[in-house]
Amino acid sequence: MPQQFVRIIWVVLLALLGATLFVGVAFSQIDRANLNGTVTDPSGASIPNAKVEVVAPDTGFKRQTTTGNSGVYSLSSLPTGTYDLTVSGEGFKTFVMEGIQLSVGQTRTVNELHVDGAGHTTGALVALHRALDRHPNRTSEGHPP
Repeated sequence: MPQQFVRIIWVVLLALLGATLFVGVAFSQIDRANLNGTVTDPSGASIPNAKVEVVAPDTGFKRQTTTGNSGVYSLSSLPTGTYDLTVSGEGFKTFVMEGIQLSVGQTRTVNELHVDGAGHTTGALVALHRALDRHPNRTSEGHPP
């Protein structure tokens, strides 16, 4: 009988430990969001190896990545908040988009980041930025997140 009692105690302790670890992992993901998209030039050609960086001005949090061969970037598990996005690439001037709001659990897509050799944004990007400012809970495709 004492061996069964010890086994039951161990099973209960292990179950409590497992539940505690699960809850900790679950809660650590609650305040996160994702940001992704594609960087292209005005002709629509993708820009590989462009540096994409986000900075949260309020906290100083920074994260950066590099676009793949198809110009796609992805920044995951970002703390929620407001970010400034900076894109730079060889032969292109730096592009900055400020005030990107990321909400809890959101995956936000910011596409059509058109940069040119002179460092200017295209009209489509300016329109996109204005649309995102008016509708912060929409993706660049115009859909709710």
